[in-house]
Formats: sequence, structure tokens, C-alpha cells
Amino acid sequence: MSSTPPSEDWLFSKFSLINLRLTGRYQSVQTENALGDESSVGTKETLPDAHDVGGIVSFEISEDIDREQERLSLAKARRLLYISHMGSCASEVAWQFFLVIFLSSISWTSSPLVLVSSYGLASGVLVFFFGGTAGSYMDTTTKTRKNAFQLLLALQTGFIILCTTCCYVALFSIDNSSQRYDWYINQTDTVSQEDDLEVLDNSGNLTLDNGDISKHGSDAVIPNVWALGAIVCIHMFGPLADLCNKISTVALEKDWIVCMSTVSQSPSHWLRQTNVRMRQIDLACKMAGPALTGLFLKVTTTADTEKDLAFAAVFLGVVNTASVVVESFFSARIYSLIPTLAMQKSTNDTKEDAKSSDSNISKNCYQCSLLKEIKTYMHQPISGGALALALLYLNALCPGGLMTAYLVWRGLRLDAIGTWQGIASVVGLLGTVTYGISSSRLSLKCTAMWSISFMLICLTICYGALCLSHGTNSMRSLIILLAGICASRISLWTFDMSISQLMQDLVPEQVRGSVGGTQQGMEALFSMMQYTLGLIFSNPTQFYILAGFGVASVVVAFFLVLFSVFLNTKILV
Repeated sequence: MSSTPPSEDWLFSKFSLINLRLTGRYQSVQTENALGDESSVGTKETLPDAHDVGGIVSFEISEDIDREQERLSLAKARRLLYISHMGSCASEVAWQFFLVIFLSSISWTSSPLVLVSSYGLASGVLVFFFGGTAGSYMDTTTKTRKNAFQLLLALQTGFIILCTTCCYVALFSIDNSSQRYDWYINQTDTVSQEDDLEVLDNSGNLTLDNGDISKHGSDAVIPNVWALGAIVCIHMFGPLADLCNKISTVALEKDWIVCMSTVSQSPSHWLRQTNVRMRQIDLACKMAGPALTGLFLKVTTTADTEKDLAFAAVFLGVVNTASVVVESFFSARIYSLIPTLAMQKSTNDTKEDAKSSDSNISKNCYQCSLLKEIKTYMHQPISGGALALALLYLNALCPGGLMTAYLVWRGLRLDAIGTWQGIASVVGLLGTVTYGISSSRLSLKCTAMWSISFMLICLTICYGALCLSHGTNSMRSLIILLAGICASRISLWTFDMSISQLMQDLVPEQVRGSVGGTQQGMEALFSMMQYTLGLIFSNPTQFYILAGFGVASVVVAFFLVLFSVFLNTKILV
């Protein structure tokens, strides 16, 4: 293990400290011998001779140097972790934002929600059915943590390259597909604040239609074989890359960080600090990524839309691939700095120790990996809180794909939407500060309880504004809606971090990958349900129905946290 050697000043301070310890011991022995009675003469302690002093000095110096090297290695590993995570998160956010815009722009139907919803549905299905299995593989594989992690990164790189190629092919295979995208990009003014809804006529101009959205039959693009095949492949390779990204994130945040914390003298404090910084990096990337990507698309768009989008797809694909390569290099360096990462996970305590009621499962059921992972997940003491966190992914009132498509339909420019998403992330950064303050003064379960309560209040106000504006295009209601969503981000991230640390503290080491992967699967399930509802209610005038399901999911999450976490006497943190 290589690290920076201790400085001369540090060694001098250690020699001084040891000298003081020896001097104190010498004086203590002298005092005890002087005060001892005749009966204790034979048991008086003798002073250390020169040989003993040399041994004590050598041992303490060696021990302190080892501790200092561990501290320096841990600090360096954490810096590498932050840099790696920042690059990975920023490129992933930019890529996903581009895919939403890309799929909205080439929609072959009257609504931009359709392909966005189908892509989200495909991603959700894949992560739900294979997230837990992939996480279980990370638990049980004979590969080292480094090799298993780098295998995921290699697969992710390959899928990103394939998805980028498909985007490139699709853009040059769809004739006249730029008509809808030109409206999205070149629109410079928001829609009129009239009481009637504005929709596109066949020439791409805004018209009033008394609340009924046009079918835009003449604007629809009939795809050829190449275009259809490219879009289908995007729906395959994109979700596969997303699955690899999610599982690698689980391995990093739920296993690697916890192992690294054991090197620290105060693991709980180190873990809380690291969680806060990682979440701040996430939010900073979500703040800058959409805004910069929207600005990039705005600046690079000319009359030749297909070439412009193709250039953007290739550029973002290359950036994403490069970030994965850098993350792989940094993870190898972190692995070499922290020896505990090289230790194999406990094999004596199997998964059955964490799920005692598995004996009631039939043999046939036991062969089903999905059921086994869900059983392990539900057996954890924090399963109710984790399920409440997953339920929030059903909420459409967030800066996600459906909300983006809805705001595009309402007439907001792409750069304005990206800026709003950036503002929401900035406000969300306050959630990390709030979490740090709250978790240091209250228990984690109290922090989770008040944060989910505040989120429910904010989203109820948002839904009220959305319902009041139904059938109109009031800018005032739109502002209230966006402001309420921004405010809810504070409580969202406070709640997210509270549940995440509870899972880190309460989930056994031997099932971290399985439980973390299943958690990703549960989140994907509810996200999939959101996109399924987006397909059913694909007309943007029905967005209030999607929002209603989202608010209902937050209500259910509130009661889950109340009864399974806050009032649970088994959870003491």
C-alpha cells in the first residue's frame, strides 16, 4: 500500500508525545516505590531499562505511522471517489436528458409522451426483473470487488456505444423528422397566457383549440425499417446501460463506501459525511447537466437538424464512454488504497441468516431468483422505509421525462426547462445541508418522518395548482406548480439520505448487493408504473391524472414511514 510518508514535523511530535508518556511513567513508578510499605517491597515495579524504552518507542512509532498512513490513504481514496462519481454522474445526467429530448422530437404519434414513456417502461422492466439478480451476483461472485465492478463498467461502455450508434442511424433514417424538433428548439417565446390551450397546427404554428389537442396527422412521420429498428435497439441498449449503471452505483454506495468507513476512527461520522458529499455531487450534476445540455442543443441547432442532433448524440456518447473509462481507472486506484476492499465477504453467514422464514418457501419457489431477492428485501427491518422511498418514483411531479415532455407541450423553451431543472437541483442541495443538521440533532427515523411530511404538503399544493389550471394555460398556476416542485426537492433528498443511511446501517454485509439491487428494482417498478400511466394517459391534457397517482403514492409512503419506521421500536437510530 503506497502513501505519502509522514513528515519530519509529524515524527518529531510523535517522539515528543512518547517522551512525555515515558516521563510520566517514570515519575509514576518513582512515586509508587517511595510510598510503598515494607510488605510491598518485593512487588515494586522496576523502571524500564534502555532496551525496554527502545522497544516501546519503536512499537509506538510503527503503530502511529500505520494509523497515519491509513488516514492519508482513506482521504486520498475519498477524493478519488468524489472525482470519479462527479464525472460519471454528470455524463449520465446529460445523456439521459438528451435521450428524452431525442425521443420527444422524433415521436411518430400526436403526443411527445409516447416514446418517452415506452423507453422508461423498457428500462423499468429490465431493472425490476434483473436488478436484484445482478445485485445478488455482486454478493456471491468469486471475483474480487474490483473485477466485478469493472466488469459492470465494461458492459456499460459497450451498451452506451451501441445506443449512440442507434441514435445516429435513427436520425438519418427518419425523413422530415426535424419538423417537430425545430418547433421545440427554435421556439423563442412561451405560449400565450390565454384561457384556451395552444396546440400546433399542421404548419407548426401555435393555434387555439379550446382545450382539445390536435392529432397532427399531417405532421406524423412514417418510419422506415432502419428507423424502426434503430428505435427498437435504443429501447434495448439504453436500458441495459442504465441497469449496469444502477448496479455499479449500488456496489459503490452500499458496499464500497461502507467498507471504506471501517478504516476511519469514527465510521458513522465518516459515512454520514461521505453520503452528504456524494448526494451533493449528484445534485450539482443534475443542476448543471440539463441546463448545459439544453444550452448545447440550443446553440448547435441550425437548419440541418438531423446532423446537429447526430453530432450531439455522438459527442455525448463519447463523453459518457470516457467518463466510464475514467471511473474504472479510479476504482482500481481506490481498491489499491483500501485493503479492506480486497477482503472477501463473509461466507459463513449465508443469506438464510438474514431471512429466517425462507424455510416456508416451497422448493419450486426457491428456484425463482426474483422471489428470493424480494423475500430477502422484505425481511430487512428497514424494508418499509425502503419501499416508501421506492414509491416516490411513481410521482410525476418531479424534473423527470414526463414532466419535461409536459412542459415542452405547455410551450417552455428547452433552455428554460433545463434551467428550471438546474434550479430544482440547487434547491435540492439545501436538502443535503438540512439532512446534516437534522441527523446530528435528531434520530434518522425522526428526520425521515418530518421530511416525508413536508414533501406531502408541497406536492398537495402543486396538485391543487395543476387542477385549478386544468383547461387553461395560466402562467400563474404554472409558476406555482414549478415552485412547489422545487420546494419539495429539499424534503425529497433529506428523506432519501435518511433511508439510505438506515439501509447502510441495518442491512448485513452478505446481502448488501442483493438488497441494494432489489431496491433499484422496486424503484424501477414504480417508475415503470409511472411510464405505463404515461402511455395510457398520453394526451398532455390528462397530465393531472398522472400527477394524482403521484400524490397518492406519496400519501402511501407517508403512512409506511409512520408505522414501519417512526413507530418501530426495533429501529433505534
